[in-house]
Amino acid sequence: MKTNPLLPIALIVTQDRASASFLRRVLRLTFQLIERDDVSDAQETLRTASVDLVILDSKNLEEDELFLTLSRFRSALGKKKTPILLITGNLKKKFAQDTLRAGATDFINEPLDEDEIEQRIVVSFQSFERTKNVSEVAKRSTPKTQTSSSSLSNRQFLNDQAIKEISKARKNEGHVSLLI
Repeated sequence: MKTNPLLPIALIVTQDRASASFLRRVLRLTFQLIERDDVSDAQETLRTASVDLVILDSKNLEEDELFLTLSRFRSALGKKKTPILLITGNLKKKFAQDTLRAGATDFINEPLDEDEIEQRIVVSFQSFERTKNVSEVAKRSTPKTQTSSSSLSNRQFLNDQAIKEISKARKNEGHVSLLI
């Protein structure tokens, strides 16, 4: 099968042949696919290849092993904000919180549904772009620290203006409002 080098790379980690086949069919036009059926092989792939999306099937993993795998995947990805989608039938609040803390980005509910998979992928990439854009805007909009001399002159100006406004209000028997 020919691969398109312009497509992003998705790593699918599952031992279930039906899930692998389904994911392959859904993702084959939008991603280059790397498939692994063993988490240690997948972790090695993450160290050696640049991956844009990870889909991990939790079916054959115990909870402790799953949390450890997620944290290892996240550390293997380094600072890159690669989405890790977890295929699971367990959507209990505690489980969800623990998996998110361990490194998962979002969940794909079982049974697998093509529309849900596509939506979860889109949302994962949008949230990454939003985070990236917010951090870039924050860098540009961080105010420069003022020197004490300019800060002092601003304070003196505001004090003078406040005294003038209070004087006007007293003469006209009016009110003054201060907004900080």
